[in-house]
Amino acid sequence: MKKGFRFSLIILLCLSIMAVAGFASAQTKGKLGGVLRVATPYTVVTLDWHTSTDSSLRYVGWHIFEGLVCFGKGFEPIPQLAESWDISDDGMEYTFKLRKGVQFHKDYGEMTAKDVKASLDRMFTKGLRANDFGMVESVDIVDDYTVKLKLNKPSYLLLPLMATPLCFAAIMPAELAAVAPRKLNNDQVVGTGPYELQEWTTGEKLILKKFSKYAANTNFDGPAGMGGHRTGYFDEIQLLFVTDSNTRVAGLRTGKYDYIINPSSSEFASIDKDKKLNWGRTTLIKSMWNFNVKREPTQTTAVRRAMMIAMNMEEIMYAQSQGQKNFYRIDSSIFGQGGPWWYPGGEVAGTYRTQPDVEEAKRLLKLGGYKGEEIILLATSDQTGAAALVMSEHLKAVGMKVKVEQYDWATAVARRESGHWNIFLGGATQSQFDPSSMRLFYYGTTAEKLWGYNNPILNAMVDAQTEFRDVEKRIKAYQDIQEFVWTNLPCFTAGDYFRWSVRSAKLQGPTLEMWYLDRFWDMWFE
Repeated sequence: MKKGFRFSLIILLCLSIMAVAGFASAQTKGKLGGVLRVATPYTVVTLDWHTSTDSSLRYVGWHIFEGLVCFGKGFEPIPQLAESWDISDDGMEYTFKLRKGVQFHKDYGEMTAKDVKASLDRMFTKGLRANDFGMVESVDIVDDYTVKLKLNKPSYLLLPLMATPLCFAAIMPAELAAVAPRKLNNDQVVGTGPYELQEWTTGEKLILKKFSKYAANTNFDGPAGMGGHRTGYFDEIQLLFVTDSNTRVAGLRTGKYDYIINPSSSEFASIDKDKKLNWGRTTLIKSMWNFNVKREPTQTTAVRRAMMIAMNMEEIMYAQSQGQKNFYRIDSSIFGQGGPWWYPGGEVAGTYRTQPDVEEAKRLLKLGGYKGEEIILLATSDQTGAAALVMSEHLKAVGMKVKVEQYDWATAVARRESGHWNIFLGGATQSQFDPSSMRLFYYGTTAEKLWGYNNPILNAMVDAQTEFRDVEKRIKAYQDIQEFVWTNLPCFTAGDYFRWSVRSAKLQGPTLEMWYLDRFWDMWFE
């Protein structure tokens, strides 16, 4: 084994210190106890994390489940249920040592290699992102606390692919890993996290109870991204599904809720003046929107290009942020600003516009054989609904017939699965991760399941860079991939916007700072 890849305790401690800089007392103690009441507009469709990419599941799931690895504060893979790992010199074998004494919820006992193998086998063969793990030949048990992953080709993406919370490689008891995808009942939603599922009433509420036997990761001094040393301070977390923004804000002000997720941006001015409340940007979101390439007329590339150059992205993003300029920015990169993967692929390809070209759009519509078919824009929130209305006016200006349909997230996902739509206006919260996390929008069988898109040329481009150990080569490969995406147009981004949350000023703790989505461990009432 190549020693340079061994994560010893010394390296782990260095990583943890870097990851929690700013909160440094390792054992910062807040007040234990209490019930946190969170009002969210994002209803949960499933709690089977192997089978869903929904962000509504992520901010619930990571309280319940853990994986061998997860993302740290800098979006780097760090150990979670793994104690350490080794990678062979040829990149063909990954050996994970497991932490001992980790307990499952609901008296399922200690986690061992048997559970890890069963969970990963399920994720790699039946999970929604199974296509991402095609390089894994087998998951083998070495002993009770060691597993070895053997690959069929070298890959240096395995760790970030396992770490992403976008359809997460969560570890569950072996007997529950045998349950068919999306068939887990509430009693079978079992992980190793700081909170366990107590109750879930679809569309109404989800209640998490503090797990008394939780084994915090003592290799870290404090919380780090998804992982590190996590502490559950609240006795209970109540996630209440409240789709109306005004109701969420009113409930926070009257004390009915302690924390609300993503209220309307129109509320910003009054909230900013309220000394009893604190607010913060919680997540950078790419407005990643997909075309349905199996439904007329967007099955034709020329029609998709026409629609793109008919749009004014500045106006669309302004509408999505409801006129709050501090909550959006124009950007055509699929990957987040500030990281090495950022590249303005839309401008390079010429299909990202802030000044529409009406005549060229009309020419391309004629070339693509557009015959007046209705375009359905499927919006998933008030914000994307506002963006869709502006987009519809742009498309009508070039002679297209357009209908906007807006639903809550769960209903929109069901509608998406029907195939009766042309543009799905969702969002991507993972654009700052390794670029492999964004592949679901354009790559392989995952994109085919979600959007009907599967392009062998693009798939080959993505596959080729998985073997690159040289980061600079991967960066160049993803620039080419972005140009291909912006030319072929399975999907596009209008820019970035920021999800924000508002909470009682009584809430304290390091996880209140912006990182990625909302986290409720290491948070407490003063």
